[in-house]
Amino acid sequence: MIEGLNPGIILILGALIIPFTSNFIRSILLLVLPVLSFAQMLNLGLGTWGEVDIMGMKIILTHIDPLSRVFGLIFHVAAFAGLLYALHVKDTMQHVATLIYAGSAIGAIFAGDLITLFVFWEITAVSSVFLIWASRTEKSSTPAFAI
Repeated sequence: MIEGLNPGIILILGALIIPFTSNFIRSILLLVLPVLSFAQMLNLGLGTWGEVDIMGMKIILTHIDPLSRVFGLIFHVAAFAGLLYALHVKDTMQHVATLIYAGSAIGAIFAGDLITLFVFWEITAVSSVFLIWASRTEKSSTPAFAI
């Protein structure tokens, strides 16, 4: 896999190609992306990757320790189960929002500093709004604005 890549980014980038695929390929991708992300998590092992200096602040894109690995396992299983359940849904917007939501949640687990955590956390918030809007009903538009 890619050295130092946060496993959540695999799901987020994978979500961006979902709209350009056929239904069959989309179904395969929905199940393969969490598996690839999980494999990336296991392949990285424990440690810190992606240290970048921005305006004198150290940004750590990926940090995996034993506790984050346990939560990563739980989130990957939940993402796979949710996407498996969502295979019957034919709405591409819901698939994209779900993958981005799961990817940003997993990315937040493996964030190595507060800035990275905040970025992934905000992506989670924005994608959850789009996930609520995706049902396209009157009932779903009101709560999304409350978030």
